[in-house]
Amino acid sequence: MLFGVRLASQIYPPWKEEYIAYEKLKKLLKESVVPHSTKQDDWSEADETNFVSVLDSELEKVYSFQSRTYSSLSDKISEIEKSINQAENFKVEDAKSFEAKLEEILEAARELDTFSRLNFTGFTKIVKKHDRLHPKYQVKPLLRVRLAALPFHSEDYSPLLYRLSVLYAFLGENVGADSTPAGLSSMVAGENTDYTTYKFWVHPENVMEVKTRILRHLPLLIYGSSSKSDAGEDDEDVGEPTITSLYFDNPALELYESKLKKSEVSPSLRLRWVGKLSDKPEITLEKKVVDHTATGEYIPDEKLVIKEKYIQPFLEGKYSMEKTIKKMKERGSTEATIEAYKKTVDDIQTFIKEHEISPVMRTMYNRSAFQIPGDNRVRAILDSNIVFIREDDFDEARPVRDPESWHRSDIDAPGIKKPLSLLRKGEFSKFPFAVLEFRVLTRNSSDKKGKTPSSTDPSASMPVIKRHGKWIQELTNSHLVKEVPKFSKFVQGIASLFAEDDRLDALPFWVNDLEYDIRQDPKQAWEEQKRRLKEAASVAKDSNKIRLRTSSSSRLPQSPLFSGLEDNAIRPQISLSADGSSPALVEETIEEEPNDDADIDDDDSTDDGETDVTSEALRKQKSKSLKSRIRNLSFLPNQGPRLNMDSEDEEIVLPAGVVKPSSLIRNSGPVKVETKVWLANERTFNKWLHITTLLSALTFTLYSSVGRSSSQQTAEYVAYILFALTIFSGLWGYGTYMQRLKYIKARSERHLDSPVGPIIISLGLLAALIVNFISNYKVHHGINHPGVQPNVTVGF
Repeated sequence: MLFGVRLASQIYPPWKEEYIAYEKLKKLLKESVVPHSTKQDDWSEADETNFVSVLDSELEKVYSFQSRTYSSLSDKISEIEKSINQAENFKVEDAKSFEAKLEEILEAARELDTFSRLNFTGFTKIVKKHDRLHPKYQVKPLLRVRLAALPFHSEDYSPLLYRLSVLYAFLGENVGADSTPAGLSSMVAGENTDYTTYKFWVHPENVMEVKTRILRHLPLLIYGSSSKSDAGEDDEDVGEPTITSLYFDNPALELYESKLKKSEVSPSLRLRWVGKLSDKPEITLEKKVVDHTATGEYIPDEKLVIKEKYIQPFLEGKYSMEKTIKKMKERGSTEATIEAYKKTVDDIQTFIKEHEISPVMRTMYNRSAFQIPGDNRVRAILDSNIVFIREDDFDEARPVRDPESWHRSDIDAPGIKKPLSLLRKGEFSKFPFAVLEFRVLTRNSSDKKGKTPSSTDPSASMPVIKRHGKWIQELTNSHLVKEVPKFSKFVQGIASLFAEDDRLDALPFWVNDLEYDIRQDPKQAWEEQKRRLKEAASVAKDSNKIRLRTSSSSRLPQSPLFSGLEDNAIRPQISLSADGSSPALVEETIEEEPNDDADIDDDDSTDDGETDVTSEALRKQKSKSLKSRIRNLSFLPNQGPRLNMDSEDEEIVLPAGVVKPSSLIRNSGPVKVETKVWLANERTFNKWLHITTLLSALTFTLYSSVGRSSSQQTAEYVAYILFALTIFSGLWGYGTYMQRLKYIKARSERHLDSPVGPIIISLGLLAALIVNFISNYKVHHGINHPGVQPNVTVGF
């Protein structure tokens, strides 16, 4: 379908005048005149100026409308949030009104996303058409500059959608409204797998530094050779194997469209192997389906290991893996396993037949995977040297691939070391960056046994966060990477190879970013990150109050781990509290800024001075934080940091299959402590007894001499102070001795020093000396009794 026809059919009527005037721009190009003309001056400077002027005015129009509409939607959500926060009793009538408003906002957000996508594709196509018809005047660089200044295509709707999710959850809990509307689920839902995936671009100059950062925490996975041939001299480095994925689609590119637009169900099919095809590698046929509907049911992947000689008959439906099924029966496989295998074969063949798909695009890249062996909770994947190659047979007159073969035989022939040298221009495209991907096992995901970790069980996810959260956040927030949340190699490959084809109706938003240098200055990246966090804090303030008022806040949709306002720039840390409770507020991420602390404190209470839910939660959180800080003060007895590995920034996480013992080996058997340890404790106790004896002698000496003092009242006060210090000294010494004895017997690693006692005694003696000095000073100078000569003053 021509793009102009598609644009006209998908225009949202209320916004009809705000779309790109695509047909007008096509007429300005004089497309019907130039191809048949032999003159070079049919396209004049005046024509070029007129076209650029209209193009720029259309850009301004689209950007202004998109920005205005987005701001309006955000303001409407803020009004609803404030209304809920200010309402003491939430009524059903109010809920119905709010729900209607939310549905209206949700529908507008969905239409605005389609609006941005259609217009971005329209501008990209019209500029490519212009540059092809009039190569003397290149407009693409101008479009790139103007899109950077008017970025209507790069707006991320995730912040709006997450705020809507919180509101729907609040309504569902308080008045029984539908907490997961279908429209919201389709826009928010990611891949329905056990993992949450985060994708980034890495400039080739930064690839090595990114690898070294990851290697400090995750070891490099070594791929075993799946080839049936013997290893030869030309074998590639097993640490970075070349992976080939052959993707399927039909001439209408339906699978591409469904994946790009996140349709209700987005299926994909590919053949995948590691190494060279001439080395007879193991080939896997994989079908994946992502469900974006409200139910969001998990659809497991369907995979078949198939030999090369059976691929073409299988795709044509002439072979249904009969030999493999026969071997399974001979090996004694269960009937259920065989039936499941038959069902997978039948499902894939039915899928191929119904959608009339065939191989259209090949992706080749070198992969470096980082993961702790046996521990799949966190995995980092770095794909570099990415190349996209056409494999379609759309053009019956000049097919790129032989329709009778499932792959291109020219680049897969034995002995071919540089397959790209055999390809014509336009048959391949090199991706300029490496792709970094983090896969983090989600808290509520089901494992292979079907067990779902409890949302209240901190052990389900916290070990991953404690060990890996900090360094992953530092890396993803750094200048080394650029986040591209919805990036797909399949989508990028189709977009880069078929961009000039009229059958391609939509382009991914990140296409324009490929023209830029993604490298950043470290300081500039840090400043930009702080700015985004501040914006996120102000936007999320009301939403967080509602989240705290919702008892199921731990199950509410969260902003992605590394995502936020622009390109998911909120980045609210890996927001899981240590006690498994609801995530911390976004404001905490900028608490270290002195100026921001005041702003945060101002938000702790309402305008009328009454305490609300948020302020109460924040006070509890601050009180808890204050208590933890007091406990960590080094001058308190036995409260300093412990001398063990748990006090480091990253907690040790045991590999899979290793269980932490209930008691350490050093704690088994009788207590064996060196004699000097016991003697040191007793020596300290003897010193405290010595101090107690001295203080008691001083106390009774002073008290017995009160009658000879110039101020009997002052002398009595000083004696009382010394007597109190005497009692305290004895009790402190005995308590310290018994406490240290307990730690020694238990082999505790706590600090044995206790400086508070000596400090209290020193301050008490200092106070007694000051009181005695002031009293004698007044007597000697006749301040209290002028003209009276003082008698002998008893000091101590």
